[in-house]
Amino acid sequence: MQLIMESSKPHVAIISSPGMGHVIPCLELAKCLVSYHDVEVSFFVPSTEASVQQTQLLESLVVPEDLHIIKLPPVDISNIVPINNEIVARLTLIVQESLPDVRSEILKSPRPPTVLISDMFSTHAFEIADDFKMAKYLFCTFSATVLAYMMYTPKLAQETNIDSQEIPESLNVPGCKPVLVQDLGGRDRLFHLNGGKVQSVFGHIYNYAKASAILVNTFEDLEPQTLQGLSDDNVRWTIPMPPLYPVGPIIKSAESPSIGKSDYYLAWLDNQPSGSVLFISFGSGGTLSADQTNELALGLELSKQRFLWVVRPPQDFTPAAYISAVGGVNDPSEYLPDGFLTRTSGIGLVIPNWVSQIDVLNHGSIGAFLSHCGWNSILESLVNGVPLLTWPLYAEQHWNAMMLTQDFGVAVQLAKASEEGVVGRERIERAVRLVMEEEEGKVLRNRAKELKSSAIKTMGKDGSSYGSLSKLVKKWNEISCPCKP
Repeated sequence: MQLIMESSKPHVAIISSPGMGHVIPCLELAKCLVSYHDVEVSFFVPSTEASVQQTQLLESLVVPEDLHIIKLPPVDISNIVPINNEIVARLTLIVQESLPDVRSEILKSPRPPTVLISDMFSTHAFEIADDFKMAKYLFCTFSATVLAYMMYTPKLAQETNIDSQEIPESLNVPGCKPVLVQDLGGRDRLFHLNGGKVQSVFGHIYNYAKASAILVNTFEDLEPQTLQGLSDDNVRWTIPMPPLYPVGPIIKSAESPSIGKSDYYLAWLDNQPSGSVLFISFGSGGTLSADQTNELALGLELSKQRFLWVVRPPQDFTPAAYISAVGGVNDPSEYLPDGFLTRTSGIGLVIPNWVSQIDVLNHGSIGAFLSHCGWNSILESLVNGVPLLTWPLYAEQHWNAMMLTQDFGVAVQLAKASEEGVVGRERIERAVRLVMEEEEGKVLRNRAKELKSSAIKTMGKDGSSYGSLSKLVKKWNEISCPCKP
């Protein structure tokens, strides 16, 4: 017999995959539902023993009463896949190995969730939703445009020999504008079109279509053409894709000021002129080679612009580096050019490993952001009205970089997705000066401020993204409580 919960608030389970780029937006969605929409949320977080940043984030949280954070025990997949196996495969296996613990926690719950929200790479949890008769939803933590492309990939693969060179000059995804393959970095950089990646992601893509709807971390003024195109039932049937609910920008909340050595970089920013500092960060898992780190440092020095640079020891990017995000000893003087720290001490600040990115971007002295173009970083930059220089590294970041320059009009292209080798110091100097000093930089800043205004408005009580979440919560209120299997 089912117990009806007509007088109770909805109870939603959210399951994230590992990695700060997934955990943070899922956590912020959970906080938004609890704080502004009167929803109870159980937030399940798979663990990796080496994920220092994720552990620190979860341990430092002050959470509202109706948000239950359930840190799942670490799982060992070392005997299943090699340490440097493709990222999606590793994320997927970590979640799969954690599902028995999710099931156990739900069985123990006195009031089981009636709705399950999966992020992009934890969709195998849908089998638990089916067992417990929960409604299934997907939370897309990147753009609606990339989502449409991903969901159309199976049909594209049927039409194209992905293991050959027979790739069309442009991608024509229903509901979206055509995109030149060369603007995405060429054939070899197409997101999830390479043979090995296709196999690891297809299982998730098929699950996306099983969701009742997809919550997308975007907003109407940011992707108007795509969202309008994908609102057409015939277009979504062609892809195929469930209804979309743009609910963004959902980003990490600014942290309360604290006293301590960890925020000395904020004190340094306080002493810089308004809009004068270039912020450089490549996300929680992004790394550069030794030669590229050297050229970036010398390019910054040549530009003579103020900068705040979050640095990590040089390393070629690996899936293990992305998932682990290991902290530890990091002495920039050991790998930055000789004398660089001394020569730039008056105008630059180098921070090992980590800063509170949202607090930095929110600071009035920041004039631009040199970024790897992860979707979370893009949204954080736009919410604070900060233009960007694009330096995509992996995953869908090359697509994001293209949208920043061609569609959003808020960025200067620095590194190109298609090029191999090292970006030279002279090119870095020119790009930095362009965005920080020249007229084009002013145009970018004005456009970024326009999108900031739109982003803030859409999340307010009269905004479209707030309204999207409200519609979903109304649906969830109508769902009855399932029996345990």
